Amino acid sequence: MKSQAELNKIITVQKREIERLKKELDGERRNVKDSNIAFKLLIQKVALEKKTLEERVALNLKNSVIPLVEKLKKDKRVDKTIINAIDNNINNILSPLVQNISSSYYGLSRKEVQVASLIQQGLTTRKIADVLEIAKSTVDTHRDNIRKKMDLKGRGLSLKKYLKKMA
Repeated sequence: MKSQAELNKIITVQKREIERLKKELDGERRNVKDSNIAFKLLIQKVALEKKTLEERVALNLKNSVIPLVEKLKKDKRVDKTIINAIDNNINNILSPLVQNISSSYYGLSRKEVQVASLIQQGLTTRKIADVLEIAKSTVDTHRDNIRKKMDLKGRGLSLKKYLKKMA
């Protein structure tokens, strides 16, 4: 049988071990908490990047591809079945992505978004008019409206350079 002194010594050793384990556990809890915070921030960043990518894809389709498809629809030499299939496929791709893109771009109308995209790509006013099949003066009006909505009017900034910076 063990003496009271031996039992007290065993109890003291076990208490120290319990304290050491508690401190170790607290350290692990802090590490887990820090990791959770880092993962949450990473998830938020990925979600934001995903949303940005989706918006870019949708905007590029709407502004670059759809106007060309519309132009092809009017061309009597092109098979309408193929063009309609392309158009339907584009709309199927766009439908989950589109979340009112124009409102996130300063409340621009659909046509203003198209014009802005083409300006951003470096097209001249004349080329934009040809692609969209509208008058040059209409493109000028859209450019003026874009400048107003983006608060660029009278600030001496190039619309083309400003839009390229946004890309």
